[in-house]
Amino acid sequence: MSEKEFSDIEIDRYLEGSMDNVERASFENRADNDVELRHEISLQRSIIKAVRREQLENIVQREETRIGKQNNVRKLVFTIGSLAMAASLIGFFYAGYLNNCASLADRYYVAYANAPIPSRGGETLPQTKSDSAFFDALKQIERGNSRGAIRQLKNLQDNPKEMNIATDYAVKWYLTLAYLKSGKKQKAKELLHLIIKEPSGEFYTKAKDLLKEIED
Repeated sequence: MSEKEFSDIEIDRYLEGSMDNVERASFENRADNDVELRHEISLQRSIIKAVRREQLENIVQREETRIGKQNNVRKLVFTIGSLAMAASLIGFFYAGYLNNCASLADRYYVAYANAPIPSRGGETLPQTKSDSAFFDALKQIERGNSRGAIRQLKNLQDNPKEMNIATDYAVKWYLTLAYLKSGKKQKAKELLHLIIKEPSGEFYTKAKDLLKEIED
């Protein structure tokens, strides 16, 4: 197997979210330092989006044609049965939308290092209650409890208190991912715009990449 073929397999696994956290972190680190790899990832995402868009258009076109033949006119006549089908389709696509948002958030999620930060004097600073609440919120994300994570992280954001390990940008970043896993894409975008205002911030690059994916 050539290096190029192996890279394609890795890209496929990365985009479908089948990598574990360690693999994903390693792959993203390579992508940060490899322009060609980032280009291949971007190209593959564009292809996937184009295929999904074409599939959706084909579904809609087939339904319009079927209904048009039944009524001999090109307009939709909503009976109880067609309304039920429409509701089913809406539910299907909404479920797909949520799954896509959650998959995107999972690809960007990497556990935050719970490492004490030394003070200027060299002494290790203790973990505060706010730090504990932050790491508990991350556990909620990992367990699939996005609502609980949002509640805790939003409280930390709206009522900032002393934190010796986590940072304000870390709170915003993981709140962004929690919003995304819940399908709240607009709220996630608002936070990402705040994060990229500071180019020296610890999540600037990831936030910029994620925002580009959401807005494409």
